[in-house]
Amino acid sequence: MLLLDPNVNEIGFVITSGYGISVNDEKTMRMVVNYCPFCGQKLSDFYKSDNYVQETIG
Repeated sequence: MLLLDPNVNEIGFVITSGYGISVNDEKTMRMVVNYCPFCGQKLSDFYKSDNYVQETIG
């Protein structure tokens, strides 16, 4: 799970079309999802391994 802004409860999986500075930049278009839009499965139940992580926010 990813915490984008500690002041906002946006915990989930982040989808972006890319970003220049940071995923937290206000110009970055992003969507935070917690459930599969196709089957409704909770994503954190399926993606439990760090092998699925493409990048992390430190």
